[in-house]
Amino acid sequence: MSNPGKPAVVTTRWWWVRHAPVREDGGNIYGQTDIVCDTSDREVFEAVAKILPRNAVWYASNLMRTHQTAEAIWAAGFPKPTSMVKDAAFAEQHLGQWQGMNRAAFVASQPVGSSWFADIDVPAPGGESFMDLYRRISRAIERINVEEAGKDVDRRWSWRQHQGGRWPCAGRTARKGPRLRHRQCFGDAARSLRKRRPQQLAASDGQPAAVDRGCVAQRDASAGGA
Repeated sequence: MSNPGKPAVVTTRWWWVRHAPVREDGGNIYGQTDIVCDTSDREVFEAVAKILPRNAVWYASNLMRTHQTAEAIWAAGFPKPTSMVKDAAFAEQHLGQWQGMNRAAFVASQPVGSSWFADIDVPAPGGESFMDLYRRISRAIERINVEEAGKDVDRRWSWRQHQGGRWPCAGRTARKGPRLRHRQCFGDAARSLRKRRPQQLAASDGQPAAVDRGCVAQRDASAGGA
């Protein structure tokens, strides 16, 4: 039974699709280097095309591997949307002077037990820390939660979660408070993927790419901005 005194709630669903595997990095750290991805596995993209909602608004980062992934999904049978926003706020972590360095040599040079590249609040020389990435993406998510309230948001994501990081939007999909409410959407990346085994799609650096619909942002319809 409805409660006339309770404000209506608008739900905005986020569908996160990892970009296709990068094969031509030469074993080097690439971060925001704009290199191509491998979209040759049509079976993978046909599966993705069946999962994604048909009425979603599409977002991608400014990096071409996310654009190529979207094009491959459309080529596999998903109706191409009229537009796709390319937003640099969703780009991978900028790894500064580490970009272009041999990945294995870099890891071997670090003390035993070191964090992935660096501790989360330590920026790469000339680049970002993981927390910089977290804050950048969180701001973009909050902005789009208002701009696209009540819609499905389909995002090509391109941060390297498969190398040990956490999802940058973990637990901060929308701002808490009287206007926006949220439930935690992402935890540890590996745990999240294990919970969604039927939706695992392709392998990349030993971890699967995936479609993830774990992120639901809610806001009062009376708050404006819908």
